[in-house]
Amino acid sequence: MKILIADDEPSARERLTRLVEKIPHCTVLQP
Repeated sequence: MKILIADDEPSARERLTRLVEKIPHCTVLQP
């Protein structure tokens, strides 16, 4: 798993950003 995450670091960050955009609570928490 770590190898996949390390190899797909940019994609993982993009997925997190998309998740944050989907979840309004996260957007509110972020300044």
